[in-house]
Amino acid sequence: NLAAKAQRYYRTPQELGGCAQDFQNFSLGRLDTSNANGSFRVSTTAYTLSTCPVYTADIHIPGSAPDSIYLGGWGQEDGNVEANKVQAVTSVTPSGIMTTILN
Repeated sequence: NLAAKAQRYYRTPQELGGCAQDFQNFSLGRLDTSNANGSFRVSTTAYTLSTCPVYTADIHIPGSAPDSIYLGGWGQEDGNVEANKVQAVTSVTPSGIMTTILN
């Protein structure tokens, strides 16, 4: 759902609230960053198993115009490695979405 939201933002003209063919200033709303399933973040670099970020109120892509963004998800359930909860990262490009399970 968040990846589709990012692609929709990418494709929407600025006059209609998008960014007209880039991910600049894409952000997750307050309700998008956490729910009963876990927490979610957006970044211009891929997350790894060891890079679970702390919560910040200002979650957005900075003023640059990356051609892809990454959505990280950290769940509440135990992952494959017992010491860590389930984790996944989704790569979002203008034409594709690919999710990788980290744990």
